[in-house]
Amino acid sequence: MLIIVKVNQFRIKVPVGFYEEERKIKTEIFIDIQIHYNRNQISDNLNNVIDYQLIDELLLHQGNHEIKLLETLAENIISDLETTFKLFDLHKISVQITKPQILQSYSNNLNHQIFVEKFVN
Repeated sequence: MLIIVKVNQFRIKVPVGFYEEERKIKTEIFIDIQIHYNRNQISDNLNNVIDYQLIDELLLHQGNHEIKLLETLAENIISDLETTFKLFDLHKISVQITKPQILQSYSNNLNHQIFVEKFVN
């Protein structure tokens, strides 16, 4: 049975941005995640499914690392999710990051968004 766990619009402030002033002020971003995995049987046991509280903790931890590119952040999140849930039959992990436009004078758009997806097995 295919199970898809989604986290939508997880809001966090992270030191991310190409420009140093962006990293200094910790930019607010929104993270969406999808984890596709297979389970032969579902039981009413938390050990049998992916615990989304662990996903939240993993995402909160991302705010501790300074990084320049959203793509790198997405790749780090995917890697951390793979490691955390290595005992599950993972098929695909998708990460979308939305970064609201903070440097209004440089652009007319509301936000920037990236989408990174990895097929695991």
